[in-house]
Amino acid sequence: MNVLSGRVRLLARRARGSRGAVAPAAIALIAGLLTGPLAPTALAAAHPHSAGRRALRVHRHTLVWRPVRHASRYVLSEVTSVHGRAHVVRSKVAIVHSTHTRVHGTAGATVTYRVRAKRPRSSWTNSVKIRFTQAARPAASQAPALTLTGDRISWTPASSQLLGAISTAPRGAAGRRTTYVSIPAGAAWTPARQPGRTLYYGVEVNGRWSPSEVAISWPAGTTSGGGTTTTGGSGTSTTTSGGSGSGVSGLGSSMLVGLNEQGWGQSSAADVASSFKIDRMDVSYNESARDFWSRGTAVDMLFSGPYNTGGVSALNASSWAQNALNTFQSQCDGSAVNCPSIEVLNEPYGSWFWGPNASSAINEAAYAHLLVTTYTLFHAQYGASSPKILAAFSSGSWWAGLTAAVPNIDDYVDGVTVHAYGGTSSASASALGDRGLVTDAYQTTGKPIWVTEFGWPTALGQPATGDSLQWSDSAQAVNTYNFVDWLRSTGYVAAAMDFNYRDYGTNDFYGVETESGTKKPAWTALAEAADDQACTVCG
Repeated sequence: MNVLSGRVRLLARRARGSRGAVAPAAIALIAGLLTGPLAPTALAAAHPHSAGRRALRVHRHTLVWRPVRHASRYVLSEVTSVHGRAHVVRSKVAIVHSTHTRVHGTAGATVTYRVRAKRPRSSWTNSVKIRFTQAARPAASQAPALTLTGDRISWTPASSQLLGAISTAPRGAAGRRTTYVSIPAGAAWTPARQPGRTLYYGVEVNGRWSPSEVAISWPAGTTSGGGTTTTGGSGTSTTTSGGSGSGVSGLGSSMLVGLNEQGWGQSSAADVASSFKIDRMDVSYNESARDFWSRGTAVDMLFSGPYNTGGVSALNASSWAQNALNTFQSQCDGSAVNCPSIEVLNEPYGSWFWGPNASSAINEAAYAHLLVTTYTLFHAQYGASSPKILAAFSSGSWWAGLTAAVPNIDDYVDGVTVHAYGGTSSASASALGDRGLVTDAYQTTGKPIWVTEFGWPTALGQPATGDSLQWSDSAQAVNTYNFVDWLRSTGYVAAAMDFNYRDYGTNDFYGVETESGTKKPAWTALAEAADDQACTVCG
């Protein structure tokens, strides 16, 4: 999901007129900004002669249209046909500050879309059709099975993507503390000895943790030789602290937890600040970061665009970076305490924002150079006091493209962002969130991870979104708490920002509050996860 959906405010209205003849303008809606588990197939445009400057086109699951001069709001008309029978399925009007939107639909349905500027006498674009079919999901990787011989832990399969966990108590035990360490590539690990202690060891291979741990009891005063070994139980680690070993240690205990909230005004900023220490704010909205940090909540500054279907190369890197610096100075008082991070574009790898060549080497190189330009400008101004410059991560191949363009790109990036929705393949997978993407981002880049979008909608009885199944309010709370708890347990996640502050649309009820401002159980679960406290609403 992209952040634009977080700033779409849907204003519902019923279609007037007879059942059999609803005016096209009354069939309008914006269909969330959602990637689809239902793979869309573009069909022929119905009216190619009406293209003009407002030509509408579709690329995968994203509609893109040319801007109308002086227009900032658009209406999208949708008519759904299931097995050849057309019928109106929704009647909504949306206010959208963009010329892109992702769409979703029911498997087997064909949907016809057209768009116009929301102003008098504005004409409709050409129509485009999308047929939605079910998409396949890749198979999960194999979980490692651990074998302990003396003080040597081995497993299958061998891998270069490894992480070790050293814990003070068995999984699920009260007071358990865990340290995470890097492990050299291979299929074996001999941990550093810990005289007089019994410790529990787990291994993550290719994003999958061992289903059980092994325990080693080190004799007091021992600096060499083996210890006494036992096999631990199953479960997941819960908290982190500093400890011995190499690699990431102790970061998870200070992980920031917050929300995606922007554009709701100062009262909502105060609401967020009452429970959370960080907010993700798209700077393109008419709200200042000052509304948050003046109340004690830090701001992750998202510079999402300006979106351009010509790709990142269509942007002027120097002008873009200077604008980001000026905004940081004016809205954050130039302080990384107030605004600790700068996100350089939103989903620059996505065709829905950046055109059909978004994944090309040219676009990867342009994004890499934008990162270098931004980092260099901020550090020239602020040096070690600069905010963290965050790069978007989507896959290992995307990161390889950035590295090919700028071999030392790591020198210009302080962290990477991921959007970790659980998808729609199954209830069990959807409930977990995309943990594999989080792990892949860390193992590929070695940088602190900023999970800037995750969430579970609660529009039971409505279709799944492109990113998630629908959930009850109580299940949303449990999923939210468990995911944040897992993120903290990794030791390498710096921040987690739930999507979204409030519900919107017809099935995009991702909010931890309803559209009217009533708090759901997920608000409490997220706040308790933020404070690393036990969940009181997860029973």
